[in-house]
Amino acid sequence: MNKSGIFSKSYDIHTANWQDLYLMTEQWKDDMDFFKDELHFLHDLIGKYFIWMTKGEVLSKVQQMDNHMAEITKQREILSAKIDKHLGNLGMMIEDAFRRDHQIFRDEHATLEDSVNAYFKAFREVKKEVFAIAKDVMKSEKMQKMMSLPSH
Repeated sequence: MNKSGIFSKSYDIHTANWQDLYLMTEQWKDDMDFFKDELHFLHDLIGKYFIWMTKGEVLSKVQQMDNHMAEITKQREILSAKIDKHLGNLGMMIEDAFRRDHQIFRDEHATLEDSVNAYFKAFREVKKEVFAIAKDVMKSEKMQKMMSLPSH
């Protein structure tokens, strides 16, 4: 993974050993588990602040965010299943180094890596959107409280 949190192909997929590919895939699995927890947190964040979202503009943003969250959650589930299958296949490749489908498997690994990178970028964008909406809501809540204070 590089500094931006995106996996980079700093290795040659055609010559990388199976153990290294397995470790990388295990890291993807760990990341997907982390994203699952993060998505749960973000969903709770939206739910807790939803009661403050009475303005049409903010409500519309929240509804869009809810749709994005549902989509990114679905994508995570699909990608996690692919990663689990890939780990199983990698285990078989390690056990039977003389299999003939090495290139097919390496191509699958490269495609999966691209999918993980795309998901990571999409997740970051959704997280930014959630935080931006939460920030707007907190500002409007603070303004409402300040405006409702009695003047002396």
